[in-house]
Amino acid sequence: MSVEPSDIEIIRRAMEASRLQTHTCAPGQVVSYDGALQTCSVRPAVLNQRYDSETDPEFEAMPVLEDVPVCWLSGGGFFIHMPLAANDPCMIHFCEEDPAIWFEKAEIAPPRTLRRHGLHAWVVPGCRPKPDVIGSVGAGMTLGQDGGTLITIGEDIQLAGTTALALSTKVATELNALKDAISNAATVPNDGGAAFKAAIVAALSAWPGDLAAEKVKGS
Repeated sequence: MSVEPSDIEIIRRAMEASRLQTHTCAPGQVVSYDGALQTCSVRPAVLNQRYDSETDPEFEAMPVLEDVPVCWLSGGGFFIHMPLAANDPCMIHFCEEDPAIWFEKAEIAPPRTLRRHGLHAWVVPGCRPKPDVIGSVGAGMTLGQDGGTLITIGEDIQLAGTTALALSTKVATELNALKDAISNAATVPNDGGAAFKAAIVAALSAWPGDLAAEKVKGS
């Protein structure tokens, strides 16, 4: 004989069902990326809990979300952009209201879909799981590629495995010194260029000077 649920139990179940349909944020994996539109297809990486009043909670995979905007660090006319690849980790943020009109037209507008805390997704790249944490970073700000080139910016440039980068202003100064030494070197007739060579060597006795940046290194 079945027992009718009480009013309190009905309310509790309704509230629980509503809560399980409220989305905030979740880790995800990029499926594909459109660099021109800067949107991606993304797969949520945590199973979604289903609520069934007659059974224990069950779990199911959430659908792949399509045409999701990617949030790149930018401001003041500057930006950082990377070519996202399949399976790159990310964090999926679900907006409180549907921002579709704002995203398409960059204007303040009502939500297109009246579904508060729904699957109105926005992706922030990164947010790596422990097995895939960045393996090589410096003491300062590090720009790099997994298993590849690193550029470290910071107070300490004495980092193992990196070399200070040359500055264009210092390189230009040294090249101009070379040009001047050649242009100003005197010649002596019939000496086989010995005087010319000696003049250049003397003018460039301390050449080249230091070309290295003080706070930027690469490999």
